[in-house]
Amino acid sequence: MKKIVQRIYKARWTYRQSLTKKPKNVSTKISDLFVWRSSSKWETFFELVDIASLFENKTMPRNYVDIVFFNSNGETILQRKIELIKNRRQVINISNLLSKVGHIEKYGEVGTFAIFHSNIPKIIPKLSSFIAERGYVSYKYKDNLLCSYVHGNLDAISMCENNINTVGGRGFLTRKYNLQYELKGGSVYELGIVNSSNKNMLVECEFTPINGGPIVTKLESINSKGVKAFSIDVDPKHSYRAIMSSKLIMTRPLVFRINEDYFDVFHG
Repeated sequence: MKKIVQRIYKARWTYRQSLTKKPKNVSTKISDLFVWRSSSKWETFFELVDIASLFENKTMPRNYVDIVFFNSNGETILQRKIELIKNRRQVINISNLLSKVGHIEKYGEVGTFAIFHSNIPKIIPKLSSFIAERGYVSYKYKDNLLCSYVHGNLDAISMCENNINTVGGRGFLTRKYNLQYELKGGSVYELGIVNSSNKNMLVECEFTPINGGPIVTKLESINSKGVKAFSIDVDPKHSYRAIMSSKLIMTRPLVFRINEDYFDVFHG
C-alpha cells in the first residue's frame, strides 16, 4: 500500500510531464529558443556550424539554416535563410540581422530566436533521433573587447514542413527552481526566462536576502516562445538567493551579471 501511495504522489509530478516532447515526424528539426539582445549597449552573436556535414563523408547538397526570430511576446518578427560552410564555423551577427527590420522601434531590445538545419543525415532517423541546434550564443556589452558565451539549454522548438511548434514541457503543479548561484552585491542581475511550452506561463521570481531583510517578489506572464527578464540591483553590502516558480518543468534562468567594469552571462 505504501508503494502505491508513493507512485501516486510521484505521478503528480511525472505523468505526461516530460521535459521536452518528442516529435512524431522523423524529418522534424529541433532548436533551443535562444535569447537575443540588441540595443545601443548590447550585441548578440551565434556560433554556427554545419552539423550535418559532421556525419556524412559523401558530397552533400548545399546546407542552410532557417533562423526564426520572435519578440519578447513570442510573435514572429523575422525569418532568414543562411547558407552553411561545410566543416567550418561561422559567426553570425544576430544584431545586424535584426537591425534590418528596425527591431528596436518595433519589437524592443530583447527576444528569442531558433535555428533549424535544412538537411538531416541518413543515420539520424535510423537512430530514432533528431538534429537539434543547441550551440553557443555570445553577447557583447558596451565597449567590452571580449564577449561572454553561453551554450544552448533545451530542445525547445521544432520545425516540420514549415510548421513551427514548441516542444517544451509543462506540469500540472507549480514547481520551484532554486538558483544555486549567489547574487553577490555590487552588480545588477537580470534573470531571463524563456517559455518553451505551448501555453502562456505565469512565472514568479523571489529574491531572498541572505543576511536578512525584505524579500523582493516579481511576477510576469510569459507568452509561448517569449522571454521576460527579472532584474535586481544588489547593493555591495548584500547578497540574494533567487527562486523561480512556475508550471514549466524546469524554470532555469539565463543570468546576466552587469556592473561598471565587466559583465558575465551563464545558465543558472
